[in-house]
Amino acid sequence: MKVSREQSAENRRALVLAARRLFRQHGFASVTVSDIARDAGLTHGAFYSHFETKRQIEAEAIASMIAKAAEDWRAVVAANPKTPLPAIIDGYLAFDHTSEGDVGCAFAALGSDLARAEDDVRVAAATALPLQLELLESLFPDELPGVRRSRALAVYAGLVGAATLAKAIADKDLVEDLIAATAKHLLGA
Repeated sequence: MKVSREQSAENRRALVLAARRLFRQHGFASVTVSDIARDAGLTHGAFYSHFETKRQIEAEAIASMIAKAAEDWRAVVAANPKTPLPAIIDGYLAFDHTSEGDVGCAFAALGSDLARAEDDVRVAAATALPLQLELLESLFPDELPGVRRSRALAVYAGLVGAATLAKAIADKDLVEDLIAATAKHLLGA
C-alpha cells in the first residue's frame, strides 16, 4: 500500500520528533534506529525510507531542536517585551534540558555527544545556532554590532555551561548557587 505525500511527511516529522526526545534523554550512542522508529510508531523499514543513516537523523534532529529553541525564545521575547533577556535567562536556567518533553537546549543536553559527532552533525548544529544568537544579539540594540555579537555569545555560552554543570553536579545547594550566580552575572553582561 502506497503512502500519501502527506502521510510520508507526517511520518518523517514523527521520526524527527522521536529522535529529538530520545537523543535529548539518552544521547546519540544509546539510541538506535529501532528505538526511534518504535517511539515514532513506525517500523525500522519506514525509518530507512526517510533516512539513509542514523547520522542523517542526528543532524536533522539537532538542527530541528535549535530551531525549536529559537522559536520558543521568540515567544518568550514577545511575552516579555520589557524584560526579554531576564525572561530568557530565567526560563533557560529553570528546567532540565534532558527532560522527557520536547524542550530545552540541544547543546546543554548533547554537548559532549556533539563534540564527538561526525562533521555533518556538527555542521548542522553550527548552521542552526545563529537562529538563537541573532535573537540574543537583538536584545542589545544600543551596542555596536561586534559588541552585540560578543555579548550574545557570552550569554549563550554562560547558559549552556551552567545547564551542563547543573546536570553533572549532585549537590543541589551547589547547583542552586551556580544557577543564581550565572543569572546574576549574565544579566550584568
